[in-house]
Amino acid sequence: MHFIDLLTFNSGVELTYVIHQYKIMKLIFLILTSSLLVGCGGGYKVTYNTVPQGASLICNNQHRGYTPYKGNYDLDSEAKDQGYFRTAPCYAQWSSGARKDFMQLIDIGSLPDGIILSASRPDGGDYSQDANFALDVQRMKQQKQAQETQAWNSLNQSIQLQNMQNQIRLNNLYRPYY
Repeated sequence: MHFIDLLTFNSGVELTYVIHQYKIMKLIFLILTSSLLVGCGGGYKVTYNTVPQGASLICNNQHRGYTPYKGNYDLDSEAKDQGYFRTAPCYAQWSSGARKDFMQLIDIGSLPDGIILSASRPDGGDYSQDANFALDVQRMKQQKQAQETQAWNSLNQSIQLQNMQNQIRLNNLYRPYY
């Protein structure tokens, strides 16, 4: 058996393993990257905001999240030609039960990069309940952001460790045996 045959025989399985691990890490990276791009989304940007923040955003009778809420609308060619479009019917619902509709007709000609739609809570009811809930929503969003940051950091460390291990394996594969 020659040196080249010995190297191929001893390292074939190891090299296959390294290549397999690399493909898995590449696939994970592509999935995560594509999910970020989907989340960023194209289209016309509409931010729904309320005073106080933390109201439920209801669009087409479905809960979308809590304000402030960033969304995107895909504009068809007719809306682009006309210079305006109509959003889905949306309203803010505060924890006290107070409710306020958002406007629907958007002039994209004068606001081509997006718009912030705001709704102030109507007078009456328990304003302090809504203000306290707004603080709870803010804390919840901060916790979620911290968890996402921690998850990304953990994934990044895992990828770096895997890359280092793969590099060591590759270095060992091609190191001449004496």
